[in-house]
Amino acid sequence: MKKNKMRINSSKLTSSLEDYIRTIYSISLREKVVRVKDISREMKRSMPSVCNALMRLKEYDMVKYEKYSFITITEKGIKAGYEILKRKHCIFEFLVNVLNIDDNKAGEIACGIEHYLTDDVYEKLSRFLTFYYYENNSNKDWVFRYKKVTNFNELHCQDI
Repeated sequence: MKKNKMRINSSKLTSSLEDYIRTIYSISLREKVVRVKDISREMKRSMPSVCNALMRLKEYDMVKYEKYSFITITEKGIKAGYEILKRKHCIFEFLVNVLNIDDNKAGEIACGIEHYLTDDVYEKLSRFLTFYYYENNSNKDWVFRYKKVTNFNELHCQDI
């Protein structure tokens, strides 16, 4: 199976590199500096694997990195990390708040789906969530009925 490649700022990144840049971006939002060991710990990957990924991200001008130094995320990396994280968050919100899936399971699923979400599907999902939250906050009858129906254990899809 081919690795998925997604267009972000005219650069093609594999799903794995997208995970790395998203993680680097997330860490950079919380910490003053990003270290190889921070990425390794968060992603549960070996430090040599992280270093290899950093060298590849450096080729895409997503990070500035020299061996044994801190990682600096570039403007291009920030944009890519933000977009990937935004997609993951949108999917996560849909899974948890609309489909009522457990947070941990939703996080795992969102991490897989984010790489395949096209711009137009992301846009539609985002618009649906906006509509759903608006309707939910307005106590609309269809949202109540939807929540009631989705709490059943029966599936109503026909076998093919």
